[in-house]
Amino acid sequence: MKLPLIARFLTFTVILVTCTLNSTSPASADSTGKNSTKAGPACLELENGSLCLYVSPINQQGQINVTYEKWAGSPFLARVAWVNPTGTRFNGPYEQMSYHHIYGNVWPTWVGSGCNYGILSISGGAEYRTPDLCV
Repeated sequence: MKLPLIARFLTFTVILVTCTLNSTSPASADSTGKNSTKAGPACLELENGSLCLYVSPINQQGQINVTYEKWAGSPFLARVAWVNPTGTRFNGPYEQMSYHHIYGNVWPTWVGSGCNYGILSISGGAEYRTPDLCV
């Protein structure tokens, strides 16, 4: 069953509260600190799920979130990742992804101006990319 976008966002927010944050990495060098709103999500609808990128807050210390909600299909080994405006890629751990689950990773970082995108990387196979999310 595919959940509405707001339900997915709320579910992911609950997951974030219980999630252990990973290492800190810069999203960009912008340090103006003027805007503190969140951006996104930028989502890609796939045949068996939905890949989304969230950025919050903008122009200050914040976080990059990438989620994959698997709706159907056989399990597979994959990971989520994101690419910052300078082209640097940050990978989450590989996980066995199965039907009716939401997988994600959170990267605490300085969120400056520029375009970011999320990735679903299937082990030994394809990669899927969200649309750019520019802040």
